[in-house]
Amino acid sequence: LELCSYFDESEVLIIAGASPTAFFHDKGYYDEENKRYMVDLEGKILVFLDQPHFQLLEKLRPLLSHDKKELAYKITDKSKGGSLRTKNVIVRGYPSVVFCTVKLDPDEQEKTRLFLLSPEVDEGKLKQTINLLGKRHGDRDLYDGMIRKNIRLTLLKQRIFKIRSTKIKNIIIPDVDNVVERFCKDRRLRPRDQRDFPRIMSLIKAHALLNCFKREPNGQYGIKANDVDIDAGFQLYEQISEANELGLPPIALDIYNKVFLPIFTGSGLTRQ
Repeated sequence: LELCSYFDESEVLIIAGASPTAFFHDKGYYDEENKRYMVDLEGKILVFLDQPHFQLLEKLRPLLSHDKKELAYKITDKSKGGSLRTKNVIVRGYPSVVFCTVKLDPDEQEKTRLFLLSPEVDEGKLKQTINLLGKRHGDRDLYDGMIRKNIRLTLLKQRIFKIRSTKIKNIIIPDVDNVVERFCKDRRLRPRDQRDFPRIMSLIKAHALLNCFKREPNGQYGIKANDVDIDAGFQLYEQISEANELGLPPIALDIYNKVFLPIFTGSGLTRQ
């Protein structure tokens, strides 16, 4: 929610909850010519304040996979007379989708479609968080003024605004063979790598976009990524790759490494 404040309000959809069909009804408009509903999620950030209904997640899987730019859904709806009828819904775009859950074992289908992240819970971070909460709840106006005067946050918001105004649509990674070789090195390839590899490509492109003013142009609305972007993409991914490729939240793997491994003797562990 804090990060959402860096983006234009029109780009962020914060949803407390939605049924599988209501999500498509509410965000769409009717295309009279083609007799279908259109849901345009291009350039949107969808933030679910809680884990979405499991059936809604199931319906969103092709969207999370970025299978196609436009996805066709058929949903049923009741007419005024009470009979069921089919509606054709086209969902367009590749939105960023974020939700929070306390489940340590997400569904296998979501594990390969999403980055699994865990917030830091060390004492130093929590103390800073509580200190910030104290300032926010103690004097909201003073807190807002402090945030507005933070030059780094201001510069970041300005950069995001300027990047948006460039209307960059295409980011080229010239040395893609190097990226492929680097990903495959010392790795026994598995089917899920077909989903993990595009994530690294996306991180490389994201880093290039964040630094687009220092990147070589490629046409009117394109830029070329460079070696700095490739290194940054791999460095970001490596921080969470082990846990994600095991299908675990990072905090679960951290507990295993810090608690279980040090006392493991090779013959198992007692419950105690």
